[in-house]
Amino acid sequence: RELLIELVGRIKSGEEGGELAELDNLWKVDYERKPPTIGEFIEEDYWLGPVLRPSDGNQGIFPEWKRVLKNDFDLDSRVHNAVITGSLGIGKSFISVVVFLYRVALATMLRNPQNFFGLSRGSAIIYAVLSVTRRAVTETALGDAMNFMALSPFFTEELKFDPDKKYSDGRIEFPKKIWLTYGSKGQHIIGRNAMGVFLDEGNWRLEANPDVRAYKLYDEIRTRIANRFQRTAGFLPAISILASSARDESSFTEKVIDDINKSKDPNQKIYRYAV
Repeated sequence: RELLIELVGRIKSGEEGGELAELDNLWKVDYERKPPTIGEFIEEDYWLGPVLRPSDGNQGIFPEWKRVLKNDFDLDSRVHNAVITGSLGIGKSFISVVVFLYRVALATMLRNPQNFFGLSRGSAIIYAVLSVTRRAVTETALGDAMNFMALSPFFTEELKFDPDKKYSDGRIEFPKKIWLTYGSKGQHIIGRNAMGVFLDEGNWRLEANPDVRAYKLYDEIRTRIANRFQRTAGFLPAISILASSARDESSFTEKVIDDINKSKDPNQKIYRYAV
């Protein structure tokens, strides 16, 4: 608070042209270091550039996804719910992983993430990936996340991610009690401080009454996120992502899409692309 008052005072009494410089320093109120834009995060070598930037041996991220990330998921993003669907091979898992890792990175840069998100001191902040089995999730979205982090100096040097460690206990722990977790059951997320949840909906089709079970879990997650983290009208700092290939779309996916359309909330997004 003292830093914010000081910066506002400088803006009010500063020299001509100094206002923009002080505004550019407002990140210091909440962060220990200046956070990257999503563009910097996906393009620069220190972050995820080595795996997402096009090169001779790497196709990189599709241009349309880069546009989506910059338009909808940058530092000032208010998107809190997204459905990503469409053809196989369009990068649904990649995009979900990028958004997750960006949110994880930003959380670790906060001076006091628990206080920032309205949690008690020492609480773990969870970003969870759920699939039908632990093996399935490690071979898909979590596997992508670990590959991305292994090539990122930020994650390996600053956050101490170890590419050679198995992380068999279902979570990857970062500083300040920020956890990237994975699991196959609803109890792996319900009851925790979930700031991010990625549901691989297609894989839930293997459960009995899959549409009912999947929607029940989704509804519990969304309700808990809103009850726990919504402190300001129109702003929810957490995010949920539902990914589903067109061939796996179920009445659950369509119900979620219908819910989003009926909400008319610009901070809930649907991405449905062909090849």
